[in-house]
Amino acid sequence: MVRSNAKRGIKFLIAGVGGFLFFLVVLYTGIELFTTKYILSIDIASAFLSVMFGFTLNEHWSTKGAGQHAKGISRWTVRLFLFEGVYAFGNLVSIAIQLSLYYYLGVIPYLGSFIGTLVAFPLNYLISMKLVWRINILDPAN
Repeated sequence: MVRSNAKRGIKFLIAGVGGFLFFLVVLYTGIELFTTKYILSIDIASAFLSVMFGFTLNEHWSTKGAGQHAKGISRWTVRLFLFEGVYAFGNLVSIAIQLSLYYYLGVIPYLGSFIGTLVAFPLNYLISMKLVWRINILDPAN
């Protein structure tokens, strides 16, 4: 149980880093194109797209062979929307931290996003394993 959870957790972290890097690329591109005047809209678009990217990595790598992976576009879509929902809360926390640091302390948005993501990661992992893939990390079989 501990080994499989640790291995899956590390894969989930790597997928999360990939999603976060994707987020930063979209954020950087948006800020370069539209300036920080539209940072909230850019953050929302970046968050949505990066979560889709992270979901795809987790679906095909981190959680493969465990939990819920019913075939078909409808089951995949349900898992995607659940994952987006789980991450909506995490992204709300992350974006709130990013914007607070930016507007009140002048911290660049990229660093603020990193700090916010670190705060939200553990909760995102636990909730997504339980709700999206229905993996009970306390079950010895998982």
